[in-house]
Amino acid sequence: MLQNMLEMIKTPVTTMLEKSRQEDLKKGAIKGAILSVVLSLISVISTIITIIKSVEKDTLFGELTNQEVWEKRWDRIQDAKLFSAFFKQILIYAAVIAIIAVILYIIAKLLKNEKKYSETLSMTNNTLVLLTIGMIVNTLVSLIYAPIGIVLTLMISIYAILSLIYAFKESLDMVDLDKLVLISTGVIIATVIIGIILLMIVYDISFKDLSSATNIFDLLSVTSTTSDYSDLLDF
Repeated sequence: MLQNMLEMIKTPVTTMLEKSRQEDLKKGAIKGAILSVVLSLISVISTIITIIKSVEKDTLFGELTNQEVWEKRWDRIQDAKLFSAFFKQILIYAAVIAIIAVILYIIAKLLKNEKKYSETLSMTNNTLVLLTIGMIVNTLVSLIYAPIGIVLTLMISIYAILSLIYAFKESLDMVDLDKLVLISTGVIIATVIIGIILLMIVYDISFKDLSSATNIFDLLSVTSTTSDYSDLLDF
């Protein structure tokens, strides 16, 4: 397991290409499920750490005892409903993995490339392996200094995304790059639109509500700009 992680870090594109040829659909599904559980667990642990760090002994109303501090921490942990959140996040991560793999699969098919869904699923899973490493590093480093953890997570995320892009591109035989960019853009935009429509249906949001929210945002922007001009004139 550790050896595989080291290979993913050192040679991500090569490793993704090799794994995509070796892993079948069953293995990819199992790997995706395991990654979903691990990522959800890391997320829950990070939330617990954040809650613990947010409650301190020194407050505006005086110093709390150790018992009072841990009572407050435990109350906040219970309020966070982490148990149900854990299972919800597993489903979310699993859905994200499946959707990204489907997007890559559709792009390949539109480019008339004979690529199997198991291959794009494998690439997606191995990208998530890198992101999992990033989340673990962030959780550990944040215990010492949170900003460094955030920077490292951002760096690893960029590394993982670029690795997926180049691995997918290399897996396509004699592809027209202009066509690849055009089709990829169209598929991603279509996916985003479908996602927004599904969210609107689930949360019962109408286009009128979206329009109202946009108008409020525009009004706030105008108000802020006017205020800035007034401040400059006063100065």
